[in-house]
Amino acid sequence: VVDVNGQKGPNIFGRDAFALFLYTSNGIIDDLATWDNLSAPLTSAQRESSFSSYCASGDGTTFHGCFGKILNDNWQMTY
Repeated sequence: VVDVNGQKGPNIFGRDAFALFLYTSNGIIDDLATWDNLSAPLTSAQRESSFSSYCASGDGTTFHGCFGKILNDNWQMTY
């Protein structure tokens, strides 16, 4: 888990805290693939689905899909 601004708030997943997963089998950093029995690297559509199902509908405590959305959107937070 990476908190991009340290101790400062808001400390909410998808805003300033993100979970990155390193898949050692292929050296890829991606979003959580095992949540829906997927395998890394995820497709853009899989990342969007995970974002919609988890990160966008969460209360700031669900980290699934947040990092994948940023990957899809060229490292921009568009949500």
